[in-house]
Amino acid sequence: MRIRIYFLRRSKMKRFNKTKTALVIISVLGISAQVNAGGLPEALTGGKVSGEVKTLFINSSYTDANSQAGPLDNNNIGSAAVQLNYDSGDFNGFKASVGIQAGKDFELHDNASEDDSRGTITATTLYKGHLDYNFDESKTKTQIRVGRQSIVSPLLMDSGMYPMRDSWDGVTVTNKDIPNTTVKAAYITKWVKRYGNDSNGSVVQEDKEYDDPLYSVHVKNESIKDLALEAQYMSTKQKGNNGDPGTSTIDGYSTYYTKAEYKLPTAHPVKIGVMHAGAAFDNAAEKDTSLSGINVGTKVKSVGLNVAYTTIDDDNDYPGTLGHVPNFQTFNNVLINDDMFAGTKITSVKVSPDFKVAGLKTDLSYAKFSQSAAGISNSATNLDGASELALDVKYDIPTVKGLSTRIGLAKVDYDLPDASKDSDMDYARVHLNYKF
Repeated sequence: MRIRIYFLRRSKMKRFNKTKTALVIISVLGISAQVNAGGLPEALTGGKVSGEVKTLFINSSYTDANSQAGPLDNNNIGSAAVQLNYDSGDFNGFKASVGIQAGKDFELHDNASEDDSRGTITATTLYKGHLDYNFDESKTKTQIRVGRQSIVSPLLMDSGMYPMRDSWDGVTVTNKDIPNTTVKAAYITKWVKRYGNDSNGSVVQEDKEYDDPLYSVHVKNESIKDLALEAQYMSTKQKGNNGDPGTSTIDGYSTYYTKAEYKLPTAHPVKIGVMHAGAAFDNAAEKDTSLSGINVGTKVKSVGLNVAYTTIDDDNDYPGTLGHVPNFQTFNNVLINDDMFAGTKITSVKVSPDFKVAGLKTDLSYAKFSQSAAGISNSATNLDGASELALDVKYDIPTVKGLSTRIGLAKVDYDLPDASKDSDMDYARVHLNYKF
C-alpha cells in the first residue's frame, strides 16, 4: 500500500516529506491495527484533548533610537491564538501527539509602522505532530521522539512569547539512566516558524529547511547536593542563512554553552551562578565570539534580590538562542532589550517581593548597558549608556482554573549621542491566557 500525505500552503499542494513528520508513522500504525487491533483503539480513545487560548496586546511609544529598539519601536498591536492538542494513550510504549494552532490579528495598528508582525499573525498551522517511544524503564530510561515538536534548551528553543509559536521537525532522544542527569540529543531538519501562510517571505518569517541538519547535545546534572550543572553544544554546516538566530549568521556555525549554579551551605540563602558560551563560524568574515556572566541571588525576609553581570567580547555578535529567543540563556534581568551584541557589558538588578498572594509573582528590574567602540563598530548597534527599568507581573487567577495573565512594563533610555533626539521608549505588554 502506498501512503501519501499532502498539505496546502499558499494555494499549492506540496508533497510532505514523510521522513520529517510523525504523522506518517501514525498512519502506518493505523493500518497495522488490522493486524493488531487489541490495544491501538484503546490507546486512541483513551487519549487526552487539551488546549490553550492566548491573547496579547502590546503598546510602545515612538523613539528616535530606531536601530536600537528595532521592531519594538512604536507598536500598537493585539492578537490571539487557539491551540488544540491531542495526546494518545500508551500502545506498547508508543504515544502520538498532534497539535494545531490558529491565530488572528485584531488589526489595532493604524499603519505598518505600528505593526510588530511577530505578534499579528492570521494563519492556521500544524505546530505539533510527533510519535514517542518510551523504552521499558527496567532496561533504560530513554525516550525517542520523531516529528514536529517543541524544544526548550539554552541554544535551541521555540518561542512561546507570542500567541503563535514556532516548532522543529526532527528527532530527539532523551536519556535519564545516569542518576540526577538528563541527556538530550537532537537532530533537526526544519525550523517551522509561527507565520504559516501569513509569512512575508523574509529570512525572519520563512520556514528554514536544514539541508545539512542541525545537531545538538544538551546535558543537565544535579548529582552533587545544591550544585546544578548544565552544558550544550549545537552545530550545523548549513550554507546561506540559518533562519535568523538572535543575530544573523551566514553559513554553518557551532556554538556551546556552560552554566553552574551553587547554593551556598549558609544559614542565609545565597545562590551563585556562572556561565560561559561561545560560537565559531564557518564564514571567514565572521570572527569567533564568546560571552561570560555571573549571577548572585539571595532573599531578605520575603524579598528576593538578584544581581547579574554579562560581558561579550568585541569581535562579533553572539548568535543567541536559535528559535527567536535570543535572551533565554543569560542571567540578565531585562524584559525587552537584546543582550548579545559585540562589546556589550550589562549589569542588572532584580527585586522580587513576595506579597503572599497565591499565584502572584512580581519582578522589578533595572539594567544598565555599556559598549566598547570596537563593539559598536562590529555590531552596527550602539547600546552604550542605554538603560531599562522594568516591571514583570505574572498571576495565575485562582477563581478560574487555567486562567493566567502577565503584564510587562518597561521604560527604556537608549542615551543617543545627539541630545536633540528622543532616546526614550515606553513599553507595555499584556497577556491573558486560558489553558484547558
